[in-house]
Amino acid sequence: MRQPVMIALARFWSPALTVEGLFAGLPFLFDHFEFIPSPTPDFMLVGDGPGDLPSNRAVRIFYTGENVRPDFSTCDWAFSFDYDEELKNPRHLRLPNYKRLGAGRNLIKDTSPGRADLILAGKSRFCNFIFHNDVAFRNEFFDRLAEYQPVDAPGHCRNNMAPIGPFASPTESRYAAGYPAHKLAFMAPYKFTIAFENAAYPGYTTEKLYHAMLAGTLPIYWGNPLVHRDFNTGSFLNAHDYPSIDALVARIIEIDRDDALYLQYMREPWYPNNQITPYVDDARILQRCREIFAGSRARAEA
Repeated sequence: MRQPVMIALARFWSPALTVEGLFAGLPFLFDHFEFIPSPTPDFMLVGDGPGDLPSNRAVRIFYTGENVRPDFSTCDWAFSFDYDEELKNPRHLRLPNYKRLGAGRNLIKDTSPGRADLILAGKSRFCNFIFHNDVAFRNEFFDRLAEYQPVDAPGHCRNNMAPIGPFASPTESRYAAGYPAHKLAFMAPYKFTIAFENAAYPGYTTEKLYHAMLAGTLPIYWGNPLVHRDFNTGSFLNAHDYPSIDALVARIIEIDRDDALYLQYMREPWYPNNQITPYVDDARILQRCREIFAGSRARAEA
């Protein structure tokens, strides 16, 4: 029997958003909890958007998928990108955006002989770049790499090809119908994917690296300087390991021209030792939710 949880949401990107929509990539939660929308909730799930904080007496649970720190003077619990070992607050749990979107055992790689060769055989294009927001360092890298070979950009930023699927709207929407399946299908034929974040901050790893991995491309990553805690940096190109853009571009050119070197990267597991990390461990997240919602049953039975 699922535990009922009377809940409401505030300060998210859409007033129509539900808990099921927000955490669709965490289906195990809905096996254990029945989230019931309520005007008088026991719990408030609060985002980092504009607007006043709710004035009710509900337990506040902060969640953000952005590079924002939780303010524990305004919330009782928090989920964010921050590493727990850095934040050191017992009311916080690291829940990176890529986990919210479904990362877990689906990134345990098939390392059987010949698997990477099959992936390489399916590559027909060089590199893709799918972004809406202009970020100076990211755009500079795009321009520099495009001097070697054209980089396909179907999004709003640096657009150089006909927009397709969810990228056909004026803004690239992560919530468009068919997204991210259409995005992954678009990315699959490419040898490389530029997976730069909007900013560099410890722990801030979004869906960009995750989607490149799911699509079976070789990610070129910049963002979280501690990304080695999350993923095996031998399986992708980590810009933080290179002294300059030119050095990174030179390495990409070297890999592009050497199939054996490309296969060396693609044979590496995404996770360290090909095992999930604590950050994508369902049991860890479930345990914290049980801790948070422990009072809900007591109130229901009172």
